[in-house]
Amino acid sequence: MKQELDTTPYEPRPEVGLPLIENARRLFLHYRQKNPLFPINFMNNDSSGDLRNINPFILCWMQSPREKSRGRKIHYSTPILDKLGYKIPKLSDQARKLKYFPQIHGYTIDFGLVLRGIGEPNPIIAEDLADQIQARYGRVEFPLLISLRGTFLKHLPGSGYGVYSFKITDETQIVHAPILNQPGFFLPKDLDEQTCLPKTIRQERGPSDLELITQHPITNQPVTSGLTRAYVSIWNDIDCGNPELARVDLSSRLFLVKE
Repeated sequence: MKQELDTTPYEPRPEVGLPLIENARRLFLHYRQKNPLFPINFMNNDSSGDLRNINPFILCWMQSPREKSRGRKIHYSTPILDKLGYKIPKLSDQARKLKYFPQIHGYTIDFGLVLRGIGEPNPIIAEDLADQIQARYGRVEFPLLISLRGTFLKHLPGSGYGVYSFKITDETQIVHAPILNQPGFFLPKDLDEQTCLPKTIRQERGPSDLELITQHPITNQPVTSGLTRAYVSIWNDIDCGNPELARVDLSSRLFLVKE
C-alpha cells in the first residue's frame, strides 16, 4: 500500500522555550556558585524568572562537564543542563521556531559561531577551532557555521577572553555555508530548517523580509575572516558579523529543549 505524504505543518515541541522558573533559579544559583567566567560574563535572573545576558561562553559552559583532579586522575562532573534534563536547542530547533513561531521577536538568541578563516577577528580562537576541525574531519572549508549545541568550554591561554575558548565534540554540527559571506534579505520561508540560515537571499528588501547580516557592526565592512557570533536579533534578523563573543544584552534570553 502506498504511504501518503504527511502534510501536517511542523510545530516545535512545546519544550523548546524558556526554562521553568524554578529550574531557571537553580541554573542561576549554580552559575553564581561555580562560574569560572567572571569578570567577562554576567548572566542575570530577572524578576519574571527569565535568565538573560546570555552569550556563547555561558551556553557552552552550561553543557560542559567540569574537570576535577584527584591525584593523577581527572574526573568529570555532569553538566548542569544534563542534571536538570535540558539541552541547548539544535540548529533545526532554532530554525523551525523562527520560521513557524515568529512571536520570539524581541529576544536575542545565540545559536552558533561563524568561522570564515584564520585572522581577525578573534584570531587565536579561530585558529584553534580550525585546528580542531582539521584534526577531526581531515579538512576545513570556509566559511563554516558551528553550532553551540554540543560545543564545550575549554581553556586556551591568550584567547582574549580570560583563558577560555570552545571545544567541538561529536554532537557539534558544522555546516559549510557560502551564504555566510553573502549579506542580503530573505523571508522566514526561505530558511533552511537544518541550519537556521537562509537558502537564498536577495539584495533589495521586500515586505516582511528579514536580513542576513555579515558586516562588522561598527565599521559596516564585510567580515571575511576570523570568528564571529551567529544569533537571532530582536528583529528576527540573523546576525553573523558580530565579533564580540562575550557581549551580553538585556534582550538575550536562555531558550532550552526539555529532554
